[in-house]
Formats: sequence, structure tokens, C-alpha cells
Amino acid sequence: MEFFKILLLTTVIILSTACERKLKYDGDDNNSENITLTVMASPDTTLEVMAGRSFVFTRLTDITEDAEYVFNISASLRFGHVYYSINGGEQKKMTYDDEHHRFVSDYRPSVGDHIAVNASEIDLPNVSGSTIVPSKPTLEVVDAKYVAPEEGEVNGKAEVRLRISDPQESGNYYRLQVKTFDKDNEQLIKDKEKRDDENYNDVFTSDDETLFKDTDIYAKRGNWPRYFSNIFSDQRFNGTQHKFTINVDLVAPREQTKLIVELQSITKELYFYLKSLMVYSITPQDEYTEAIQIYSNVTDGWGIVGAVNTDRHVITF
Repeated sequence: MEFFKILLLTTVIILSTACERKLKYDGDDNNSENITLTVMASPDTTLEVMAGRSFVFTRLTDITEDAEYVFNISASLRFGHVYYSINGGEQKKMTYDDEHHRFVSDYRPSVGDHIAVNASEIDLPNVSGSTIVPSKPTLEVVDAKYVAPEEGEVNGKAEVRLRISDPQESGNYYRLQVKTFDKDNEQLIKDKEKRDDENYNDVFTSDDETLFKDTDIYAKRGNWPRYFSNIFSDQRFNGTQHKFTINVDLVAPREQTKLIVELQSITKELYFYLKSLMVYSITPQDEYTEAIQIYSNVTDGWGIVGAVNTDRHVITF
């Protein structure tokens, strides 16, 4: 999935300049290279690992010019070794996929699995990380309706009422995503440059402050409004059912459109990682601004080893 590459490239760039564990730079461009891991374990697919080299900021010119080339040729840990184990069991070696530039396995994670990953390459410190696959969340579609376009609009809106049921134990973390598809299962994306990105998600809005208000997001992120985050915890509604409404601008006529609404349970570590990336994305990158700490749970390296579990609903009009 392209999502892995996006996260890894973001980590390669960000963690080289502003990170939770400060890099010591003495002018030698070869000193601060580490291994970066990106793992998004899910019961929906077999276990995959993106592993690559991080770079100090003086070597980022090529990344900004051609990130795909730099990752595939320079950053990808294609000559390294990556192993995984499940619930403390035997370590199994993963195979490098030359076409998709990642390490793959034939193991499909299950709820409750404790997944440990470690990676190594010559002249780089060994790195490791672990995660536990969360339970599937519970999301219900209460109602969905089409709202006709107003003057000046073309395709109208979708108004969707949803209900999330949170378990009694506290400390659950979520991400809500919305994607628009046509009747032939082709994803409809307003931004043509992102049509090849299978992980592109539509911007939605909501007045529900219980779930989506985040004062740390003090500026707009692309088309997302400020003080709004689609990543949230159960802190404000722990152990209860919570109804809320989202609104989505449709990018095609209603008869050609269906919405995919996904609620993901995500691990605590992935929650902190994604939140820190959000804050980084809206923070000025200059000498006057304090460096943003990017969360990492990879020992002796950078990146994230996390897990998700998804409740997915298809809505047609």
C-alpha cells in the first residue's frame, strides 16, 4: 500500500530534522543514519514492513526532487534483514518485494497478537519494535441522506449520522476515514494529483466537538479546518455510545457515488505518531520555531510499529 511509503518518506524527512530523540550533528553526513521502520499490522492483510535508511537534513535535496527514486534506490533497506515473531514465538525472516519495495510475509495478524519486528543492515544499528493488534471497533450507520446542491454547487453533499460504541475500558484510540467511489469501485478523487494514492481520504466536516475538536491543530491542514482532527481517543465518551454527524462534499452525481466510511481502532503508539505528524505539518520550519517532537516507538531507530483494525461501511444513495 502507498500508505506505507508515504509514512516512511515522511519519517525519513522529518526525523532527520526534528525528532523526539535529538540527533547530534557535527557536520559529518554519515553519522546520523539509522534504520526507519513503518509497520501497520492489520487483520485485513498480511504483515508487511517498510524499512529504510534515515538521512540527516543535508542529504534531503534529492528526496524533495524525486522522493520515489530516493526511496527505491537509496533509502529502501533492500539488502537488509527483517524478522518478525508472533506472541513470543519463533522469529521468521521476511522476504523483500522488489516490485513494491517492502518486506512481506504470508502471515495475517489476528486480534490480540503481539507482533515483534526487528531489522538489521551492515554498518547500521539493529532496530526493533512491537505492537498488539486491537479489537475491531463498533460503528453503526444510523442514517444517510443526500443533500441537493445549493446555487453554485455541482454535486451536492452527503449527510451521514453515525454511532460509535466504545468499550468500558479506557484508553481506546480511533481514526475515522471517508472515501468516495463510483459504482464501478473506482475511487473518485477531486485532486487529480492524488488519484494514484489508494490511501487518499476525503475531507469531511462535523460540528461534533466530543470527537473531533483538537486545539493543538491550530491551523488548517490542506482542506481540513483548524482545530479539527479525524484521529481521537475515547477520553470524552469512554464506555458509552456516541452519536454524531459528518458531512461530505460529493465529487460526482449521487447516482454515480457511494461512500466508504471506515472507523479504525488504532494502537496508542500509532495515535501519538499520527498526532505528532499533524502538528508538524502545520508548524513553520524556520530557525525561530521550536522543533516538533515526532513520536517513535522503534528502539535504536525511528518510525512506528503500530496496528489497526477496521469497521467498514458502504453507503449508497
